[in-house]
Amino acid sequence: MTRHGWHPGVLTVLLGLVVVGCGSTTPKTGTETTAAQATVPATTQASSYKVGDTVDTRQDLKITLHDWKLPAQGSSTYDTPPAGSKFGAADVEACARTKATSINPFRFTVQMADNRRIEHGIGGPRPSLNHTELQPDECVRGWVTFDVPDTGTPTYLVFTPYSGPGTKWSLS
Repeated sequence: MTRHGWHPGVLTVLLGLVVVGCGSTTPKTGTETTAAQATVPATTQASSYKVGDTVDTRQDLKITLHDWKLPAQGSSTYDTPPAGSKFGAADVEACARTKATSINPFRFTVQMADNRRIEHGIGGPRPSLNHTELQPDECVRGWVTFDVPDTGTPTYLVFTPYSGPGTKWSLS
């Protein structure tokens, strides 16, 4: 249970069941290339990319992991991680492609070397990535912060959509 009342995993399962019953079996793929950066299409399996990669998701979003900081600084001297942990922060940009959609920082987790998943926390660098409704061709960028245990190694930033496969960016 999260502070919002529903555990994100429960919502993912429920929404996944609804989408499976009425979704298409044809995955969306496609690439776009700009002079500055290549866009990598998401596949039907969880794929691993690196910091700096932009990925087309099946939710009509392009997501870029611009940077990963560990440890990351809080926004003030009072903004500190819980005892036994440090802030890890992902600089994420999300852009709607052809239709209105949304991005939610709670769709991101950090996968540790022992396969534990750490959920999005509060605090850390600013500006934060907040839940944002995006119109076609609109983008938003901000930090997604995690309370990373002092003992353990983060290996991936994972974006888990409401349905379909997730996307992983290597943090090493």
